[in-house]
Amino acid sequence: MSRHGSAARPLTRLHVRLPASLLASLLTLAFALPHSAAAQGPARLLGRVLDAVTQRPVAGAEVRAGELAGTTGDDGAFLLGNVPSGRVELRVRRIGFAPAREVVELLPGLERAVNVLLQPLPIRLDSVIATATPGAIAIGGEDLERRGGDLARALDGWEGVVVRRSGNGPAAPQVRGSGPDEVLVLVDGFPVNDPLTGRADLSRISSREVASVTLLPGAQTVRAGNRAIGGVLLVETRRDVRPEGSTWTGSHGALGARLGGSAGPLTASASGERQAADFPYTVPNVRGGGEGVRRNTGGEQWAASLALAGPVELVLRGIVADRDLPGTTTNPTPSARAQDRSLLVGARTTGRRYSSASLQWLEARAVDPAPPTGAAYDAYTHGIGGTAELGYRLPLSLAGWGGAAALGAETRGNRFAGDAIRA
Repeated sequence: MSRHGSAARPLTRLHVRLPASLLASLLTLAFALPHSAAAQGPARLLGRVLDAVTQRPVAGAEVRAGELAGTTGDDGAFLLGNVPSGRVELRVRRIGFAPAREVVELLPGLERAVNVLLQPLPIRLDSVIATATPGAIAIGGEDLERRGGDLARALDGWEGVVVRRSGNGPAAPQVRGSGPDEVLVLVDGFPVNDPLTGRADLSRISSREVASVTLLPGAQTVRAGNRAIGGVLLVETRRDVRPEGSTWTGSHGALGARLGGSAGPLTASASGERQAADFPYTVPNVRGGGEGVRRNTGGEQWAASLALAGPVELVLRGIVADRDLPGTTTNPTPSARAQDRSLLVGARTTGRRYSSASLQWLEARAVDPAPPTGAAYDAYTHGIGGTAELGYRLPLSLAGWGGAAALGAETRGNRFAGDAIRA
């Protein structure tokens, strides 16, 4: 038994030494694993972007490191995580500052903080010379044709005129900051503004058919009525249009055609335009760019006019439109539609004794069987309006100064009624 017990002692000591060796191996492996994981892990890059002159934070600066991108906050700080280790080029841009580039050495699994200084760089703009011109400003037909095929494009940017088109709606002019319903447009002496919305669609008038356009800027309510708060556009059409036709295509499936010409004292024109039902657009302020589709944006518009020259000039003009109502991008209307019809008959005489009279009929209908908010609706509006003017012009000349005096009287009246408006 004693010999057997003495033989058991070495076995006990061997049992104690093995855990110590095993513990050392485990400790070595435990320290090696985090080091290996850190050697292969990404780094983090953070810091601030400052104005090099004022030392103030620069907010909204674009920060890029390789394929990663971010934007600085109000305090100029930025943070880019999961940046590959090694030498990385840091690029910073902001409008009003010169771009900055800096090479940063990133260690695996660690964090690196840097401050980037941007040098202010004023934006260079083309010089603009504004010259005050009293009275009317005119542009001829040839200049209009060079600027665009219709008055919407030809007059956009001319003498403070801005033409804006909302979706498939009218291309209405604005003069020097006025609203689109504050500019009176007279074609051959007759208004083309919608009596309800007050807007005039310049895209319906071909530049080839116009002899001249005269702009009367500023408030002209005394001479032209309360529609002319921002100004008046006087459009005189040609009476010698050679027979011609044109077609065009636009972005996103837009198609159009126009025919026109003169035969003796008669001048006629007709045009049509179609727009696709879906309108793709770029979504702003989306990192890497974004695309969206605005539904229910199509429609068709047709216009025709007849003019008969003579001692008494006669004008007949009609417009038919059937278009979608897309609504806003934040509150779209996928099923709303509108129909517009208008017809104008006018007569005028020119000279020292001048006179004019017009009668306009219109109707409009808006339908939406399933609006995003509210109940379904089917609203119909119709009405008639008329104008009459009589006057006398007298040329004046005194001590080398020339001018004219005019005395006239004008009356206008409109009457509309419908589902949403009382007569």
